[in-house]
Amino acid sequence: MQEVVENSVQNSSLLETAMNTHIERLKSRSLAGRVVESLTEPQQIKLTEAFTGPLEEIPLEEQPELTGLIIEEMLTISWLPDSQVLRVRVKHAERHLAKLVADRYVQLYINSQSDLRGQSNELAVEFLDAQTVELKQRLEQGEAALQAYRTDNDLVTVEQSQQIVTERLSDLSKAVTEARVELVGVESYRKQIIAAGQELDLIMNLPFIGGKLNVAQIYNQLQGLKTERQVLAGTYFERHPLMVENSAGQQAVTEALWMAIGQGSQEYSVEQARLTEQLASLDAELDAAKQESRRLESLAIEYRVLSRKVEAQRDIFDQITSRFNETSVSQQINSTTIRILDLAALPRKAVWPDVKKIGLASVLLFGFVFVGLPFGIELLDNRLRSFDDIERYVGKAILGDIPQNKNDQAEAMARLSASDDVTERESLAAIYGALRLSLGTFSKPLSLVVTSSVPSEGKSIVAANLAATLAGQGYKTLVVDCDLRRPSQHRYHSLDNRLGLMEWLRSDSPIAVDLMADSQLGIHTLGESGKHFLLSSGGSTTHAGSILENPRMDQLVSRLKQEFDILIFDTPPVGVFHDAALVGDYADHCVFVARQNVTTRQKTRHSVNLMDRSRAKVLGVIFNGVTNLRAAAGGSGSYAGSYSERYQYGYGKDVGNYQKGYAK
Repeated sequence: MQEVVENSVQNSSLLETAMNTHIERLKSRSLAGRVVESLTEPQQIKLTEAFTGPLEEIPLEEQPELTGLIIEEMLTISWLPDSQVLRVRVKHAERHLAKLVADRYVQLYINSQSDLRGQSNELAVEFLDAQTVELKQRLEQGEAALQAYRTDNDLVTVEQSQQIVTERLSDLSKAVTEARVELVGVESYRKQIIAAGQELDLIMNLPFIGGKLNVAQIYNQLQGLKTERQVLAGTYFERHPLMVENSAGQQAVTEALWMAIGQGSQEYSVEQARLTEQLASLDAELDAAKQESRRLESLAIEYRVLSRKVEAQRDIFDQITSRFNETSVSQQINSTTIRILDLAALPRKAVWPDVKKIGLASVLLFGFVFVGLPFGIELLDNRLRSFDDIERYVGKAILGDIPQNKNDQAEAMARLSASDDVTERESLAAIYGALRLSLGTFSKPLSLVVTSSVPSEGKSIVAANLAATLAGQGYKTLVVDCDLRRPSQHRYHSLDNRLGLMEWLRSDSPIAVDLMADSQLGIHTLGESGKHFLLSSGGSTTHAGSILENPRMDQLVSRLKQEFDILIFDTPPVGVFHDAALVGDYADHCVFVARQNVTTRQKTRHSVNLMDRSRAKVLGVIFNGVTNLRAAAGGSGSYAGSYSERYQYGYGKDVGNYQKGYAK
C-alpha cells in the first residue's frame, strides 16, 4: 500500500509521523472488526481454529474474540525505509485465507480513508472560504486606512519636504553661527570702549574708533592746535589773544572729537541690538524647522508601521487564498492519495521455522552486544564537544572560542575584555577579527542578536564582552537587554533596573531628541572610553512576547540606529522562548553562543534553524566555556588547530615570559 504525495519530501520527521499514523489506524480494532464482518462464517471459523483448535471442544464463553486474535497473532504492518510504502502481512496456516484477509484489510482501509478525506475536504473548503472572505475585508479596510493616512498627511511630498527642511536646518544653523560670531565681535568692541572710559589716548588706540576717518581728522586737527600752542607759548603769555584763541579752538575741537567718538560707540550699540534681535529670530526659525523635521519623521515612521501591517495581512490573505484553491482542486480531482501497490502474494514455503533468520538473528545479537551497544552509548551522549561538531552538525562557521574561566562570578566574567589574562583578551580579539572577516568593513548602523539554545550557556556574558570589545575598537556600541524574563546586564555593572526598555515601551513618552538625556529610557554610560553604553530591561515579566511586539519598539530601534554605530540585543535562549526570533526582525545578523558539553547537537541545530527563519540569520557560533581545547579543536573540521589552540600551547608561553620580563 502506497500513499502518493510529493516526491520531494524533505522533512523526514513529518513523513515518519504520517506513516506511523497509518500503521496505528491499520492496527485499530474498528478496522479489524470491519474485516471480520466482511468474511463469511466458515472463513471466520477457519481463522480462529488455526490458533485454538476445533471450536466445538471449547466452551462458548472461552472462545477468543476473532478481532483481537487478528490484531495480536496474525497482522503485521511494516514500513519500507525511505519510502511511502506500507506492507500488510497476515500470518495464517491457510495461505489462501491469509491472502484474502490481507487484501480485504487494504481495500477497506483505503475506502475508509477516502470517505474520511472527502468529509475533511468539505469542512476545509467551508472553513477556508469563510476565512478568505474575512481576511479580504480586513485587507481592504487596512489598505483604505493606509490610503487615507497617505492622503491626509500628503505623504507624496514628505520625502521632498524632509529634504527641504534638512537644507533649511543647515542654512539656519550656519546663519546662527555667523550671527553669534559677529555678536561676540561687537560685544568685544563695546567692552573695550567701556574699559577705555574718558581716556582719550586709550580710545584713540582702539582701531575700530581711532581708525574712523572723521575721528582721525578731528584728532589730527586737535594735535595741530596743541603743537601750535607749544610754539605760541614760547613767545606769548597766557592772556595773549592768540593764546586765548588757541585754547578756545582746542576746546571746540575736543568737544567735536568726543562727539564723533560717541557717535562711533553708538553705532556698535545699535549693531549689538540688531544682532541680538536677528539671533533671536534665527533661533525661533531654527526651532520651528526642527519641530517640522520631527513631525515629518514621525509621519514616516507611522506610515511604515501601517504599511507593514497591511503587507502582513496581504501575505496571510494570499496564503489562505492559495490554500483554498488547492483544497478545492484536490476535492474535485481525487478523494484519497492512498492506492494498492501490489496485492498479497501466496507464500511458497512456511514462514517458520526459518534457519536463515535464526542464524541472522544470532549474528545480529552478537553484533548488538559487542558492537552496537558501545556505539549506542556513544550516540546517546550527543552533546557538543568540538569545533567539528559545530561545523558538521550545525552547519555554521565558528567565530571563535572562549576558554572556561576559573572565576565563577558573573560580574567578573562580564569584564573578560579587560582581564589581565592575555588568553582571555585575545580570544575576544579573535572573535572581533572573525566578525570583520565575515562582514568586511562594518556598515553603520550594525545590529546583532546574541542568543543560545538553552539557559546557562553564557550568552549574556558573551554579549557584554563583545560590546566592550567593539567599543574598544572605536565603535559607539549599545547593549540592549531584551531578556525581559531574566535580565542580567544591569547586575554585571551594579546598576539600577527600575528604568529601561520595558518601562519606556509601556509608557506614552515620545522619543527624546537627546536619547542620553531621556530619563524614561535611562541609558547608562559604561567604562571610560565614552563608546560603551547599556539600555537595561527596565524590570522583568513572563509576557515578554507581547511587549517586544509593541509598535513603539520599531520606532525606538530606528532612533537607536541613528544614534549608535552598533546595537547588540541580549535575548533569551531561542530554544526555550521565541523572544529572540521577534527581536531578530529588528537586527541584521545573529551571533549564536554554544557551551561545550552542555547542549546537544540536535538542540543546537534546531535553535539555529529557528533563528535562520527570522530576518537576523545566524552569522556564526561562539564556542563558550571550552575546558579541553585540544579535544575541542580535534577532528576533521577546518577549525582544527585553531588560533586559540596555538596560542595556548605555543605562543601563549612566549607572551607570558615576555610579560614577566616586562614586569621585572
